[in-house]
Amino acid sequence: MANSDLIKGEGAVRRSQGFVNYGKQFTGTGDGGTQFVRASVAANEAKLEKVQQTVNNAMGMMKNNLDLTGFKPEEQKAMRKFLISERNKYAYSASAISKLSDSTDPDYQYHVDIMNGVNNSFTNLSAQVKSYKANKLEFADGYNQGMYSNGNDGDLELENMSIMGFGDNVAPLYVGEGGNLGFNTSKGKVSFNDYQQPFMKDYELASGLASTANSLYTSHTQLSPTQENVIRLDLQKSLSRPNALKSIVSKDFSDDGFVFDGIDINSPDAKEQVIDRIIEGYRGTARAGYNEYQARTNKGVAKSSGGGVNTVNKRMANNVKKLDSMFDTPNVPKIISGNKVRWNPDVEIKDPNDENKMQRGAFLVGTEEIELTYDQMLEFINA
Repeated sequence: MANSDLIKGEGAVRRSQGFVNYGKQFTGTGDGGTQFVRASVAANEAKLEKVQQTVNNAMGMMKNNLDLTGFKPEEQKAMRKFLISERNKYAYSASAISKLSDSTDPDYQYHVDIMNGVNNSFTNLSAQVKSYKANKLEFADGYNQGMYSNGNDGDLELENMSIMGFGDNVAPLYVGEGGNLGFNTSKGKVSFNDYQQPFMKDYELASGLASTANSLYTSHTQLSPTQENVIRLDLQKSLSRPNALKSIVSKDFSDDGFVFDGIDINSPDAKEQVIDRIIEGYRGTARAGYNEYQARTNKGVAKSSGGGVNTVNKRMANNVKKLDSMFDTPNVPKIISGNKVRWNPDVEIKDPNDENKMQRGAFLVGTEEIELTYDQMLEFINA
C-alpha cells in the first residue's frame, strides 16, 4: 500500500519546484492559455456550425422534384448523372458563400449565380421531362388514331419516332447545358427544344370543302362567275393556313373524294393548281345538282303529259349519272350513246361561261377524242 504521507510530500515538492501539469492544457482545468484555446476552438466550431447550417438550408432550397417514372434505365441514368453533377456544383457554391460575409463581394455574386443556375436547370429539366412524356403519349395516340397528316415529311417522322422512343433505332437521351433534353439521332444531336411535332390532317379544310360542295349541289343552279370569285378568295384564305395545302394534296381525304394527283406540293403555283381543281369540281357538283333537279322536276310535269316526256327525262337522268360516275374513274373509257368517252381531269378547255378563262378537265369523245365540257357532253348524248 502506498504511503499517503509520501504522496502528500511529493505533491508539496512539485508545487514548490514549479511543476506544471501539461495535461491540464487539454482538460481545461489548468492555468495559462487554456481559456484562450477553448475560446478559439469554440469560435471555430461556431463557424463550422454556421457553414453546416447554411449549406443545409441552401441544399434544402435546391429544386429537384424530377419524376423519372416511365423512362428506361439508361435514360434515368443519364438524368441522374446530370443531377449529381449539378448538385455538387450547388453544394460547392453554397459552402463558399457561407464563408463570405460581404454580399457585394464579386465572389459572393459568382456563387449565387451558380446556385441560381443549378436551380433553373433543375426547373427546366423537370418541365422538359413532363413535356416529353406528354409529347410521347400524344405522338403515339395521334398515329394510333390516324390523325397525323400524310403530308408530313417521312424522314423527319422517322427521326421523331426514334426521339419518342419507338422502333428499333431509339435515339439515346442526354441532358445538356441548362437541363435541356437532347437526343443522339442518326443525323446528329437534336435538342428537344427543336422537336417538330407532326401536324394533323386539316379536318377543318376538308369539312369546309364538303359543306360548300353540298350547298352547291342542293342549290340546283349552275356555278356563276361571281360565285367562283367568292369561292376562290375563300380558298386562298383557307389554303394559307400552315400545312393546309400539304394536307389536302396528300391522301388525307382521298376516301372522301378529294384527290389531287399530279400536283407537286413544292411547285410555286401548287396552291393555284389546287384551287383550280377544286373550282372545277365545284362546277361539276353544281351542274350535277342542277341537272338532277331539272330531270326530277320535269319528270313530275310529265305525269300529266303522257309517257313520252317521262321517258326522255329518265334517259337524261341516267346520262347525268353516267357522266358523274366518270369523275371517279378518270381516263377509263366508257361507251355512252354508242361513243367511246373518257374523262381527262388534266386537259384544259375554254370555259363556256367565260371566254377569257380556261377550265381544267374535259370529256374526250370518239377516236379523234373531241374535247367537250360537261354541259356540251350532256347536250351531245341527250340529242
